[in-house]
Order: sequence, then C-alpha cells, then structure tokens
Amino acid sequence: MNRFVLLICAIVFPLQMVKSADLDPLIAPHAAKHREEINKILLKAESAERLARDAYLVVLDSLERDLVAKRDPAGAALIDTERKGAAGISLGSGENDKLPKKAQGPRRTLVKELAKVQVDVVASARRPNAAYLAALNAIPGTAENPALAKQIVAEKKRLLLGVGTVVNFQTDMAGTLWRRVNNNKVLHVFTLDKKWEGSDWTAEAPDKIRFHWASGGGVTLTLAEGGNMIIGEDGKPNMILERGRAAKVAE
Repeated sequence: MNRFVLLICAIVFPLQMVKSADLDPLIAPHAAKHREEINKILLKAESAERLARDAYLVVLDSLERDLVAKRDPAGAALIDTERKGAAGISLGSGENDKLPKKAQGPRRTLVKELAKVQVDVVASARRPNAAYLAALNAIPGTAENPALAKQIVAEKKRLLLGVGTVVNFQTDMAGTLWRRVNNNKVLHVFTLDKKWEGSDWTAEAPDKIRFHWASGGGVTLTLAEGGNMIIGEDGKPNMILERGRAAKVAE
C-alpha cells in the first residue's frame, strides 16, 4: 500500500534527520528525543491515511462489480482508472466529474479524512516541537562556542520548514508530499511506485530528481540543504515539504 504524507505550518516543526553524532553533545539528546516523538506522530498519520485509502478502494471494488454486472464496461473502466490513481489523491485533489455519481461521494469522504489527518498531525506536533525549541533556547555556552551557536541556529531554521526532512532523494522521497511555492494550493504526492501527477520520476542522485513528462522530455530539480525544499532549474524554490516519511515505516 502506498504511504502518504502532508503538512506545513510555522507551528509544526520537522523530524530532524541529522545524525546525533553530527550534533554537539549538548544538542544531540534533545534532537534524538524530538525525532522519536515526531516519528510516532508520522507513523500514526500514515496508518490513518492507509485505512482511509483502503476504505475507498473497497468502495471502488464494489462499484466496479456492480457496473460489470449491469454490463456497463465504460463505467467499470472509469472506476478502474480511478483505482489506479487513488494513491495520488491528496488534499489538493479536486472533483473527478468523470466518475459515476456513486463514487464521487466516497472520493470526497477520502479527501476529508486526509484533511482530518493533517489537523491531527498539527495538534500532535505542537507539544514536542515547542519542547525541542525550548531545549535549544536553554542550551548554555553559545556565546563562547560559535560552532554550537551555529548548530542551534541551523536546527531552529530546520524547525520552520515542515515535518520530516528528506536527506536523500534515492531513499527518502517515495511517500512524501510537497507544496508548490508559486501556488500553495497545489500538493504533489511522490508515490512509492515512482509516480508524480501522472508522470514518472527518478532519483538520479541523492540530491537530484528527474521528472519524465508523458509527452516527452523532462526536468531535473535539486534538493536544497536542510531537506525541506526542492530547487528548480532556474535556481529558485520550486516545492516546499509538507510532510516527510516516517523513518521507521515498513516497506
């Protein structure tokens, strides 16, 4: 089953993917605790999303059987197409007027369930995020230790950009969700079957991802430092991470 994710809000901070060994000993234990708590939230959200999508697929299967029994191959084909694309449905997905009416209501229900998961993640993440920020602010000795102060500033910046970071396109990208910078109403899901808005994508390097258009050609984008933003070929921010993928999620 594909795993999905969502969410960006200034009050919701990201799961830190920086290795504890790379952090100052004064920061590392706080980062590890925060990482563990946020990871639990991500896993819970993924489970809720998976259940919602499974329920929608059950409805589609039932509708398809009914349409086949009624000798409506065109309607059954529409349901089959919807099933194949169901993994990519997100909060930004609009109506699908081509669907039989009996499927339109369940689709809206799925989107509402995904929205509820987002709200729950926001609420659940506030407490560990605030605790980690407070812990960073309470670390002593920053005036005498520029390297420590720099790491604290970097951690705070990372906290402002989303939940979960992507440090390697080749291992971390599948199952994440991003929001377009030039249109914050548009969400893009990177599914586990390497699909993105109907097109294919390939992680060519840890920091390079290639989109292959169905019509031919494509574009290569770059992962920004911090793992929360994708940079376009023009050098400008293209997408911001909504929510990464839980580190402990099972393949």
